[in-house]
Amino acid sequence: MSAIFGIINKSRNLLPPDTVQRISQVLQHRAIDGMDVWSAPYMVLAHFKLAMNEAERRQSMPLLTEDLVITADIRLDNRHYLLQQTGAPANCTNIVLLLHAWKKWKEACVAHLEGEYAFCIWNKVTQQCFLATDHIGFRALYYYDSPEVFIFCSEQKGVEAFKPSPPRFNEVSLIEYYFRQSCPAATYDADIWNLCGGNTLVLANGMM
Repeated sequence: MSAIFGIINKSRNLLPPDTVQRISQVLQHRAIDGMDVWSAPYMVLAHFKLAMNEAERRQSMPLLTEDLVITADIRLDNRHYLLQQTGAPANCTNIVLLLHAWKKWKEACVAHLEGEYAFCIWNKVTQQCFLATDHIGFRALYYYDSPEVFIFCSEQKGVEAFKPSPPRFNEVSLIEYYFRQSCPAATYDADIWNLCGGNTLVLANGMM
């Protein structure tokens, strides 16, 4: 599976110049077919590629349009339905098909997607970030939110590596997990959350 990562400085302060290098070091084991990055002065979106076919190997990720940046760990199983509904090219990659689904349904597109996915769509015009995971939660996505910064990643350790505050061990969640009573969104770090399967998250004006 591929992996995705994003960091947004809410105060629009410049990210450290070594941010991309640090990202590549933390998640280099997921970059089987390379790592691609889109960056602005105050944010970075990254894609660590595991291509399933030649078309995906050639596909540049994150996917850029005039107003959107999309990074996705995605495999769509209902391509025939989506192609019929959106008019996307028959041989397009899954991330391009996601783009067409977004253009047709916007945030409601997740109701039409079947398969495994975790993705981020950044709207450069509205400055809004949309995250989503598949209905079962096959593809993991973790996030951290504070007044200063928002971070998400396919692996929790990717968030840990950039979270400005030190880890806060969530012992209650760990104990409750074994009694099957824990909050499914909680993790072993009290500041980091799991975007559970079938959920979406919108970051707009620095607020979720």
